[in-house]
Amino acid sequence: MKIKLLFVISVSILILGNTFSTATSVKFHKEKNKEEFFELAEEELIRLNDFLDKIKNEEKKIKIEEILNKIIIQNKKVDIKAVEELSKKYYNSINSKIAPIYYFSYSPNLQPNLNINDQTLSLGLSSGTSTVFMPPYDGCFSWGDGTNLIDEYSHGCNKHSGAIGVYANAFIGGATAEAMQQVNFYVGRTKTISINAKILRSGGKTSFGFGAFSGTEKTWTWEEFNDNYHRSDVDSWLSWDVILFKIISIVTLIIGVNPTDIAQAISLVGQIFDFDALAIQMYDMFDEGNAKVLNIKFSYSAKPGYHTIWTGLRASASACLTGTASAVTMGQVEKITIDGIAVPDSPDVSGPSSCLIGEIYEFCAESGDPNGDKIRYLFDWGDGTNSGWTNYKISGSKVCKTKKYTSEGTYDIKVYSQDIDKMQSESTYTVIVGGQKPPNKPSLSGSSTGQYLEDYTLKVSSIDPNKDTIIYFVDWGDEKTNEYGPYESGKEKSFKHEYLRKGEYDIKVKATDGISGWSEWATKTVSMPRDKISKNNRMLQLFCRFTVFTKILNNLKFFYF
Repeated sequence: MKIKLLFVISVSILILGNTFSTATSVKFHKEKNKEEFFELAEEELIRLNDFLDKIKNEEKKIKIEEILNKIIIQNKKVDIKAVEELSKKYYNSINSKIAPIYYFSYSPNLQPNLNINDQTLSLGLSSGTSTVFMPPYDGCFSWGDGTNLIDEYSHGCNKHSGAIGVYANAFIGGATAEAMQQVNFYVGRTKTISINAKILRSGGKTSFGFGAFSGTEKTWTWEEFNDNYHRSDVDSWLSWDVILFKIISIVTLIIGVNPTDIAQAISLVGQIFDFDALAIQMYDMFDEGNAKVLNIKFSYSAKPGYHTIWTGLRASASACLTGTASAVTMGQVEKITIDGIAVPDSPDVSGPSSCLIGEIYEFCAESGDPNGDKIRYLFDWGDGTNSGWTNYKISGSKVCKTKKYTSEGTYDIKVYSQDIDKMQSESTYTVIVGGQKPPNKPSLSGSSTGQYLEDYTLKVSSIDPNKDTIIYFVDWGDEKTNEYGPYESGKEKSFKHEYLRKGEYDIKVKATDGISGWSEWATKTVSMPRDKISKNNRMLQLFCRFTVFTKILNNLKFFYF
């Protein structure tokens, strides 16, 4: 928005030029019990009357005549004290105004929909306990107001680039303008939130003559705008000619339009969409000493629910005939850091990497939250279905869900972890679902008899149709079981077992690839009938055998020799 007073401003400049050239040669007189004043020359009065005659708006003309009657006393003298009082009144009046409520379209009472995308409206980059928000922001607004005398203002903002710009000018009256960027967020419990907004900005102001005031400020607020609105003066150090050239050059370079004046340049700030292009220009100015980093820091206690913060810049100016005032500042809200909210760690997902159609499998997730907030989870199975949100769990807790796929394919399971502040992270886990078959029924070989208290050897082999590795489960028939593997498909393996008693035993073996279930049981019956021979009996038998063998040798020796 820009008030166009081209005719009025051009006339005012003419008046000012002559007034200031005359005023600089006028001597101030201060007499006892008298106010400071200076006299107007006859030609200045003529130009002033001509100026009034050319004002077409009768209401405005009457107001200006009333002002002139207050500051120009008898004998064509201008009352400096009256001028300054009026100008300060304009400045305080216009500067006390805050943005109309209709600029704030965001509703803090917005109720969330519980779905996958139910998360904080701004997506930022979390680090530690903080989250950094950068353009595009959730919104921006700019506004301005004036006394509607001889004053003007312009303003602009763009949420995509973070650009903000404000300008105010006054010859008679006052004007103010403000531009702010907006971030929305949510907290699930009462906590202290700390905000640090980084603005790269440049600015300048000028006050020429008597009774003219101008200034630039940083401003910030949250939720209830009227109750929480804060502001603080900031330095605008560049000379007026330099700042005008810099801002007009930036606008021209980025959007390709050559503004006719600073008011138009500021109004075009709203058309700066390119964050990188603006950042490059602002940092070039920073390197030249023509831009500075401005930080806006504040904290407050946020109750559970949605919240909105705004940070930005403001410019104001006022004057009353004997001077003119202007202020302009432009920059980029580079980032807004909020400490107290941060996304949970990306969930650590576990589960099978391959599944069979129609079988039920379990998948688990675990995540921690930097601020110690509770976390809930959602499993998006990749087939158009999801688990729905779980209940909130203590940070670091493990949560498991089951799934049965009905079609072959490769599925990317997305697991979302979301804390009570609706800050959300995710991980992807890939699973292959197919019509896999378990290994074939194992082949068993080995002796059908054995000796108890000694090792019995069983040879086992099986083939997996999908060439997966195989695990064998052996039930030895004596209430003892063992699991062996994994082994390569088709390879025969030998397993040993010691039976403690005589008898017959039914050995059962089944095989699995760990993916598609178990094979059929293979069975084999073995008998352990022979008595256990003691060590002493063995020695006796060996001795007897040795004696018989000796006699045989002796007989052979007699026979041959």
